[in-house]
Amino acid sequence: MWKPRQRSLINDFCIIAGIPDSLDLILQTGTLSCQGIPVTILPGMTDNSLAIYVQLGQPEPSQITTIYRRLLELNLLITHKHGEHLAIDPESGAAVYGFEIAFSTAEQLWISLQRATTQAIEWRSTFFLLEEMSELQS
Repeated sequence: MWKPRQRSLINDFCIIAGIPDSLDLILQTGTLSCQGIPVTILPGMTDNSLAIYVQLGQPEPSQITTIYRRLLELNLLITHKHGEHLAIDPESGAAVYGFEIAFSTAEQLWISLQRATTQAIEWRSTFFLLEEMSELQS
């Protein structure tokens, strides 16, 4: 359930992002696209926090087991300051980066989403999960 402060933050974010017509869709489904990357935004645990999930990409079917292992290993190394975690989206099967953070302004949310989706684009282009696969299999 969206709290008034969260609704206001999402409204202001939509204006800054140039997607004012997306407000209702985001509040209903939590979904949007940022730099062409699927993102889900849901209410966080506090009035100012939001849970954000950025889709990193779809693993190759032949590499699923290795990628699942890599995700678990990376989860061990993440600091978890803001609930950061890597997971597999149960609906799409895509690798997802999730975190929850409190935002004071919509600008902070916009910057955070830009950074996260830029990283997702980089991960997709290099498919970072597969970079060390040869080392894991050796």
